[in-house]
Amino acid sequence: MYISMGTLTVAKIPVVDFSNEDWLKPGTSSWLSISKSICHALEELGCFVAILPGKVSPELHNTFFGTLGELFDFPTEIKVQSSFEKPYPSGYITSNAANEGLAIGYATNPEDTRRFTHHFWPKGHDSFRYKLVLN
Repeated sequence: MYISMGTLTVAKIPVVDFSNEDWLKPGTSSWLSISKSICHALEELGCFVAILPGKVSPELHNTFFGTLGELFDFPTEIKVQSSFEKPYPSGYITSNAANEGLAIGYATNPEDTRRFTHHFWPKGHDSFRYKLVLN
């Protein structure tokens, strides 16, 4: 959904509520509804806000998002060098200064997350890598 403010158009990020456990059961009405919501959000904006009550501890949330802040604070020159070609591109992705992302092609692969982490923190940052893979 886009909200128009004069000549400025602002996107409203969709919210997907995962509090109903039925969403895990393929074929149920909850699963179909949440799948449709997620697909629409990703196709339209490339993101959504996930509500995961009781699923993510405050400590994990703060550690992960605190580290993401560190990650995006790196100079653009460093972020650009993180790109790797695999079956699909990973690394730094941007279309303008206000829209940037970092992707790991195989985030569940320990070697790929190690390589990504090492690029930014050559002396290591295992807590970021382990939280990324294990949680």
